[in-house]
Amino acid sequence: MIDYSKNLFKNICPSIEPPEGLYDLVINRIKLRQIRTARLRFGIFSCLALASFVFLAPAARYFANDFYSSGFYSYISIMLTDGGSVLTYWKEFSFVLADSFPIMEATAVFSAMFVPFVSIRNLSGDVRVAFLPKRLFA
Repeated sequence: MIDYSKNLFKNICPSIEPPEGLYDLVINRIKLRQIRTARLRFGIFSCLALASFVFLAPAARYFANDFYSSGFYSYISIMLTDGGSVLTYWKEFSFVLADSFPIMEATAVFSAMFVPFVSIRNLSGDVRVAFLPKRLFA
C-alpha cells in the first residue's frame, strides 16, 4: 500500500517533488494520533465499566427491596399456587402484575449489567491499538 500511494502521488503531480521523508512523517503522525485516541477511549471506557460495576450492587439491592415491597412477589406466588383464580381474572391479574413491577429499578439493574459488556467490547479493540503497536516508524 505504501508503494502504491507513493506512485499515485508521483503520477498526479510529476513536476512537484515532496520533501524527503514527508510521507513517513505524515504516516507516523497518523499512527501517533490513533494511539493517543485509543488510549483516551481506553481510559473512558475502563472508568465507565468500573463505575457500572460499582453501581450494580446498590442497584440490585434497591431492586430487590422494591420488588418485595411492591407486592409483585406476592402476585407471582398467587399465580403459582392458585392458577384457577388467575385464569378466571386474567385481565385484572395482568394489570396488577404490570402495575406492581418495579420498572425503573429493573431498568437501572439491566443497564448496570449491560454497560460493562459494551465497555469491555470497546476496550478489547482499543488495547491492541493503544498498548500493542506493531511498529510505529515505517
